[in-house]
Amino acid sequence: MSYRCSLWISASPLLMLTGLVCAFLFAGCEEISGPSFVGSSDPKPGAQGPPPQPPTPADPAIAFVARAGGGPWDLRVMNADGSNVRTIYTATAGSQILPSWSPDGHSIAFINSWNLWRIDVTVVNGVPTGTNAAVLLDKTSSLSEPAWSPLGDEIAFVDINLKTLEVVPATGGVPEVLYSSPNTLAYPAWSPDATRIAFAESDPAGGRAVRVLTLGTGTVTTVLGAEFSAQTGAFLRFLDWARTQDVLVFDLGAPVSRIYTVPPSGGAPTFIVGGVYPTWSPNGGEILFTGLSAGQRLSKVALATGEVTSTRVSGQWSDWRRF
Repeated sequence: MSYRCSLWISASPLLMLTGLVCAFLFAGCEEISGPSFVGSSDPKPGAQGPPPQPPTPADPAIAFVARAGGGPWDLRVMNADGSNVRTIYTATAGSQILPSWSPDGHSIAFINSWNLWRIDVTVVNGVPTGTNAAVLLDKTSSLSEPAWSPLGDEIAFVDINLKTLEVVPATGGVPEVLYSSPNTLAYPAWSPDATRIAFAESDPAGGRAVRVLTLGTGTVTTVLGAEFSAQTGAFLRFLDWARTQDVLVFDLGAPVSRIYTVPPSGGAPTFIVGGVYPTWSPNGGEILFTGLSAGQRLSKVALATGEVTSTRVSGQWSDWRRF
C-alpha cells in the first residue's frame, strides 16, 4: 500500500516559513493503489496452502486375483480406476481363485480347493471387506470357473472331472447338469437376459470351440470352431458375455496372448488388443484385461478408440461387476 500527499505553501514571503511548517502539519494524504515497497512479497500472517483432497470413496467394482511371490493366491477388489485395492480373502495354498460378481454387487463366487465358495463384500469404515466366506458346493470333485447368473438366482460352473456344465442355486443346494460331453468344458458365460450360456469345449483334434447353450430348449450351437485356436497352438480361454450387448470376448493364451470379440450368432472374430483374461465393463464400452508387460498390470481398452490405459495394479482373472 502507498500514499500520495499534497503540500500547500503560501505565496506570501511572510507566511513562507509558516506555510512550510503547515505543509508538514496539514499535508493532505490519500491512499492510492499500487504495490507496497515494504514487505510486499511477504506472505500474509497465517497463510496456508489448499486443504488436502479427501480420499477416493471405496467402490469395489473389480474383483481380481493376485499373489505376492510364490505365496497363496489372494482375492482382491478395487475401484474401477485402480484405487482402494484390498485383499478380502486368501486361498488355500495351491488353490486358484476365479471370481464372479453377483449381479447386485454384494457377493462374489469363487473357487477354493476346487470347491465353490461365496463371500460377501461390504465397505466398513471406508475399507472394502470380505465377510461370511463359506463353501457353497463341495462335490468331492474338481469344480472351476463359476459364473453368476444376471438374474442372481443361480451360479454356473464346470465339473472338470465329470466334464459337465452345471448350475447350483446361489444360496446353495443340489446342482443341476445342463450339458455333458466326452470333451473338457470350460469358462461358462451368461447372456444378459440369462437365457443362454456360452462355454468353451475342447476338440480331440486340438483347440477349443465356442458354443452356446439355449436353456429353454437345450439346443447347443457352435459360435466358433476349434480350428481357430488350434491353428495358433493356443488355448481359447476366459469367455465373457457383454453386459448390455450380444457379443462375447475371449483370449487366446500363450504363445499368442491376444484378445478377440465374436458375436454369439457366429462370424469372424475381431482382434482387440494383446493381453489375457478379459472382462467387460458394465456399459460394454471397455474391456479390462491383464497386459503382457512386466508386472502383468490390469489395463482397460476403449473399444471406440482402441486407447489403452493402465490401472497400475498387477492382477489376473478379473471380473468387473455388472453396474
